[in-house]
Order: sequence, then C-alpha cells, then structure tokens
Amino acid sequence: MKIDRVVFCLNSSPLYSGMWDIVSEVYVKKTNYIPTLIFCGTQEELDSEIKGDFGEVYLLPRHPEVIVTPDYDWSVVWSLYWAIANKFPDDVCLFSGIDEIPITTVLWDKIGEIDEEKYVIPLGRNPYAKHNLYGIVANGHNCAKGSTFKKIFDIEDDLQTELNRVWNLRFECSRRVPQNLFALQNLQNWWGLDEAYVSSKVYEHEDVVFFDDQWAQRELFSKRICRGTGWKYDESKVQENYYWSAHMPRPLSDLNNKNKIIRLLETMGVRR
Repeated sequence: MKIDRVVFCLNSSPLYSGMWDIVSEVYVKKTNYIPTLIFCGTQEELDSEIKGDFGEVYLLPRHPEVIVTPDYDWSVVWSLYWAIANKFPDDVCLFSGIDEIPITTVLWDKIGEIDEEKYVIPLGRNPYAKHNLYGIVANGHNCAKGSTFKKIFDIEDDLQTELNRVWNLRFECSRRVPQNLFALQNLQNWWGLDEAYVSSKVYEHEDVVFFDDQWAQRELFSKRICRGTGWKYDESKVQENYYWSAHMPRPLSDLNNKNKIIRLLETMGVRR
C-alpha cells in the first residue's frame, strides 16, 4: 500500500488554529505525500485560518442539525471520511490528527507491507484498553483507498445525507459497547460518534487489517512526544529518528506552546 495523501480536518476552533500550516509544511518538506485539509465552515473562516501555501485545502459546509458542540464536533471528522470516500476514490489516504507532527517513517513502512485493497487500522484492536474500554477503535492513522472507505462504511454521495444518516444511527452503533454509549451521550456530547460508527463496521470485516496491539504500544504510543506528559524529549533522539511523532501542545496562540513547536521543527531540520 503506497500512501498518496495524508488527510486532516478542521473547523474554526481556537484550540487547533495554526496547526495546519505547521503539519502541511512538515509533510511537504519531509515526504512525497499530499497534505490535504478538509475545512468545515465558511470561506471567511477558512481565509482567516490558512496562512501558508502548502498542500491542498477543501472547503465543506457545516450542517447545524447534527452539531451538538461546535468545539468538539463529531461531524467535522465524519466530513473528512466523506471527503476521502467521494473526492479521492483512487488515492490511498491516511487520516491524521491535525495536531500530530510525524518524525519517523515506522508507521508508513509497515503500512507499505499491506495490500492496497485493504483498510488498515494501525493503532490496534483495543487502543483504549488502558481505560478499560474494549471494542472501540481509534480512527487516527487509519489508511485505505477512498473507494475502500466508501465501501466499508456505506458512505453516501451527498454530504448532508451522509451526516444525517450516521447521526440517526448514533444509538444503534454506540450500543455495542454500553460504557462507550454512556460516555458519548452523557459526557462527550457525541464527540467520538465517528469512532463508534467505525467500530460497528470493522471488527469482522474481511478487508480490515489490524496492526498488533503490542506493536502499536511499543512502536507508536511509547515513542510519541506528548503534550499530555509534559512535552519531554531528547533532541538527540529526534535526530536519530527514535520518536514516531509529536502531539502538539495547544493552543498555539500561547507563545510558549508555539516556541516549543518551532524548536522541534528546527531539531528535525524542517526549519533553519
């Protein structure tokens, strides 16, 4: 499987503002993949957000009837799934969080071993096991052709139709894991509905490839520079390609957070 695009999604959220310009620059300078942004909102919001000229950007409308919390809007993520399925049917697309900076090729190398007609879930069958939550996949870094996304998840041609379809299935697909349904409905305002829907489709599907949970923990989760653990890392190990990725501190409107990112980019050789 040869990756063509790395696809991100964003709306007008101060929490993630400024990150697209960073990740798109990294991908253009360090890989042959096309960084691709799916932005949900207005042209004015998009123009205010995008400052750089790296990668490709696609504007999609918001659909308020399915939005519960604008800052944590499940429909933004599912709009990305819809865009991959309908705009890039022949491209192998890797879905990435917009706050994740790639450092090494360890994940891409392993994806490269898989047949391109498959759907790859790199983070394993149970990425939330440490929270005692089983049967829910993470959608970050899932990878397949757009046509495979469309086939496995039954994605409609029309965006509004598709968002309403998944919204109307929210209880049905989430009920598989009662603990997750409780969290989605009562604690998260349906943030994470996308993963509940994906999880309802992939576990028994013949075209889905799960990477081993232990491999994911060893090679990915344990080798990430993470904001949640204080953004601690060894610069020499960055240069030696020890770390897999970096999870950006946020928001970047905080100058201290932005300076941390700039320092990492300099260590990686992306900026001088």
